[in-house]
Parts: sequence; structure tokens; C-alpha cells
Amino acid sequence: MRHPRTFVAFALALAVLLFSGSGARATVPFLKKTGKILFDTESGAAETTPFLWKGRELLLGSVHKPDAATHGEQLVLIIADAQTGEIVSRFGECYSMSCAFVEGDTLHVFAAKMPETENWDNDSLHYWFTDIVHFKTTDLKNWTLTPAVSRDNEHLLNSSICRDGDGYLMLYETDTPIQFCFKFARSADLEHWEKVPDSLYAGPDGKSYCGGPVVRRSGDYYYVIYLREDGRGGYESVVIRSKDLRRWEASPLNPIFTACEGEGINNSDIDLCEIDGKTVFCYAIGNQIGWYDVREAVYDGTADQFFAECFPDDAEK
Repeated sequence: MRHPRTFVAFALALAVLLFSGSGARATVPFLKKTGKILFDTESGAAETTPFLWKGRELLLGSVHKPDAATHGEQLVLIIADAQTGEIVSRFGECYSMSCAFVEGDTLHVFAAKMPETENWDNDSLHYWFTDIVHFKTTDLKNWTLTPAVSRDNEHLLNSSICRDGDGYLMLYETDTPIQFCFKFARSADLEHWEKVPDSLYAGPDGKSYCGGPVVRRSGDYYYVIYLREDGRGGYESVVIRSKDLRRWEASPLNPIFTACEGEGINNSDIDLCEIDGKTVFCYAIGNQIGWYDVREAVYDGTADQFFAECFPDDAEK
């Protein structure tokens, strides 16, 4: 997720990019970065969700063209074949920061809307999106569009969906009260959503940057992977968990994703999908300004096993 940067921040980021080496830990030992590029800078695609649909491995990407800030139509959603890179669907003009969720033969896509009346904010150099909407299809050609979660004196950005008992849980990113943090909503049918009261998360201190999050449910816990500042001018992704969406516990192995040599200063926008007994991750590298790739990492096991390994102390209890 490309966030606001001032000139000074740009200089610091460039310095870290130029002088960073192989000393940074790339990932936890049980997570392998394959080096495979899923989307490159030229494609314009960021925020990527891997998913299986009708037996096919696909990627949902949010395309940000260079002039998208002043021309909303340059924001578009694409679906690509994960093996060949072929674009199999293009839709959602003026929408971005999307996520995919599959239920049977139906593909659900949630994305943030960029209204015609709110374009580029020259002070923050940031897209100011409004509400989160719901796209639905059974053929990747015909899409229905309905409202999902509306903003409340805020701007909504990334979202993520997981099953939650008999219903569904949405995590959605916001710029209020902290730029950035996240909140939650629940639904029984993926169509009608109710915000979860008092579910704001803004870091362990309640006032920290928490961007590009993804949520999953495993056992008694909700797990979230999100982006934080690493204190050295870069960004890294960490795992936390909660039973009630209010009290959170951090993995003792954090950070889970950190930039290694050739990845710039950033490992962000994590998303994941189980495929053939393994868990495939998408993550973005780059400099948080204009250069980025979306790459692949793999865990040799299920998502449940991955999250369990992130909290090894449980095995001793």
C-alpha cells in the first residue's frame, strides 16, 4: 500500500534502499520467498489476493496508473491467471485496494471507491477513497455491485474477509483516528454488514501506523497480518491474534516479513491462500513511493499450521 511521503521521507527511504544489504532477516525460517514476481511496476498492479476459483489459481490485483490521482478511470481491478499471467478479467473502474473471497462458484470482491469529487490531495499525496463496495460474479464477465461498508467521517482503504462461524468477518482499514488503523464488521450473508463496536486496532499503544492488513480465523483466534514501521525508515509485516477483536497478542517471532537484499525497504500488503496443501502468500516490495513488485512466498503447510507456528509458545502449554 503506497502511503503519503514527504520529500524528506523520500530521501530517507532512498538512502535505506541504497544501503540496505543482506543483513536483514528475510522471513521467519519456515516461510520461503520464492522470488517469483506476480505483478511488476509496469503492470501498475498492487494489493494482490491469490485465490482458487473453479479449480483455477488466480490473482486479483488493484491497478494504480501514474495519473490515477486526477483521472479516477485509471484505477481498475484485474484478475490474472497465476501461472501464465494472462489477464482474464478487467472491471471496477475507479475502485482500488481490493480483496477476493470465494464462496462456491461465486467470486466476491470488495474494494474501496474513489469518488469523482475527491481526487488527489496535494498535501498528502494520497488517494482518498470513501466507502467499501461489493462486486459479485459467477463468470468473471458479469458483475453486480452493491454497497458494503460506508465511511463515518473517515476514508476507507484496504479490506479483508474471512469466515467467522456461520457468518463472515470483514477487516477494513481507515485513516481515523490514526493514519492508518483498522476496524471490523460482520455479516451473515456477505451482503449486509454491521460494524463491530469498539473494535479499533492502532498498534499496541493505540496510536501507531497499522497498514495493509489481512484477517483469517483459525481455531479460537482471529489472526491479522499488518504493516508497521520498522524504526529504520522501512516497513515490515507482523502477526497478531485475538479471541474478541479487542485484546491482541503479538507473535514472539515478529516481524514475519521483512525486506531482504533487492527488496527495497518494504514488505507489505500480505494476502494468502491455501493451494494443494501449501499456503501461498503475496507480498509487495519496493520503496513505498513508485517502485514496487508483488512477489510470492510459500509455507509448506496449511494456514492453520502457519499461524500456529507463529505462536510457538502454545506448544509448551
